[in-house]
Amino acid sequence: ELGMHIKVHPDTIFIATANIGVSYTGTHKLDSAMSGRFGYRLERDYPPADAEIDILVNRVGVDRAKAATLVDIANMTRNRHRSGEFDEAVSTRDLLNTAALVAAGMPVIAASEYTFVKFFSEDGGAASQRTAVRQIITGKAGAAK
Repeated sequence: ELGMHIKVHPDTIFIATANIGVSYTGTHKLDSAMSGRFGYRLERDYPPADAEIDILVNRVGVDRAKAATLVDIANMTRNRHRSGEFDEAVSTRDLLNTAALVAAGMPVIAASEYTFVKFFSEDGGAASQRTAVRQIITGKAGAAK
């Protein structure tokens, strides 16, 4: 678009990332001409539970047991998202935000309510995704006490 040409070394590698799927509003599918320019595609999933717990402990200083509870909650929502039961899932970014509140002294249930629950639909009232997430949170956090 700028009419510029940039010379690059023949061994140069370009890496691009994309959030693709219905969970990402405002995104558009890459057309085949563009996506065909990328020779390899690597799909990433969430980190393994132990690694994600380490991320929470090391990044925000949350207690390891509380970090494990938060990761368990997240993984339960992720499994239900994969099965099509939930429209959303708790991301690692959501976990970091929640763990920061917990590290600052907020109880796990309150922090999870504040950061996780709002992303889930409340359509259906008592049978809503939001209610199901609250049940996951209270079940996991209550059992961890």
